[in-house]
Amino acid sequence: MYGKFVQYLTQIISMLVQQNIATLHHKMELLSLIEEEEEEEEEEEEEEKEEEEEKCTFL
Repeated sequence: MYGKFVQYLTQIISMLVQQNIATLHHKMELLSLIEEEEEEEEEEEEEEKEEEEEKCTFL
């Protein structure tokens, strides 16, 4: 009787751990996408600043 109960609890814990791992992977993917977007935005801002500086030097 205790053996089946322990087996049942082990299965539940295993499923919960697998769900948590999947959730963590998903969150990590989202974070990496956000970081990539932020880097692209920073690069665009730098390019815009450089273009403005070039315009100012020509004037």
